[in-house]
Amino acid sequence: MHNLENKLESNRLLAIDWEKKYHDVEILYKDKAYENEELIKKINLKQTEIDTMAKEIDSWKEMTDRLGKEGDELRKIIEDLEEKNRKLNETMNTMLYNKAAEYKEKMLNSLKKS
Repeated sequence: MHNLENKLESNRLLAIDWEKKYHDVEILYKDKAYENEELIKKINLKQTEIDTMAKEIDSWKEMTDRLGKEGDELRKIIEDLEEKNRKLNETMNTMLYNKAAEYKEKMLNSLKKS
């Protein structure tokens, strides 16, 4: 009987020990589950930040591309205007030279007559 009581007491202590261990594991599990949820929230927040930044980068890229195209168009316009200006200057110089030559000829003729 005494042996049976010892076994019962031993089993009772063992059950208490296992119950305590189970309780400790349960608390640890809950703590880790909470940490996991918090980390998931942080990851989701960071993913949202990444998505926002990616959209911003795309927006800047589009603006850069658009400004590059506008710059190319403006360079073409400037080149065209420079070419037209050069031709206009050549034409004006030719006209001035011809007018000066006519005036000179007219003056020489006028001096010869006098």
